[in-house]
Amino acid sequence: MTDTAAAVEASGKDGPADLAAFQAAIGPVFGNCKSCHENFRVQNN
Repeated sequence: MTDTAAAVEASGKDGPADLAAFQAAIGPVFGNCKSCHENFRVQNN
């Protein structure tokens, strides 16, 4: 939840300043999702 709040704050009212700012803000959020979802993915052979 802290990472999400930081991403929302970094995005500001009009969104992030540029792609790099967005990637820096959203990276930790996606990392949190991936840590759990990786356990439940169907493996492609």
